[in-house]
Amino acid sequence: IRQPAATDYYTPNRIISEFSQVMGKPATFDQVPADVFKTFLPAAVAEELTENMMLLEDPGYYGGADLRESLDMLDEKPITWKEFVEKNKSKWE
Repeated sequence: IRQPAATDYYTPNRIISEFSQVMGKPATFDQVPADVFKTFLPAAVAEELTENMMLLEDPGYYGGADLRESLDMLDEKPITWKEFVEKNKSKWE
């Protein structure tokens, strides 16, 4: 089953906070430095994938532009991250 997503820009802290609220237990986010992240990847793609991840952080996906135009193109309304966690809660229990 595919579910349209990305109703908003989400920070790691917001993702963790909403996950914890739904699950009723604490969760944490630990950011890995870029040079460490690269070591988890095959050498042939390490630099490119690391730079892509850094672009998501700053300036952000879509450069921080309003998502309304993109959301208006969808046939189905996407769900929020919190709704996704609620819908799939049993998978994390």
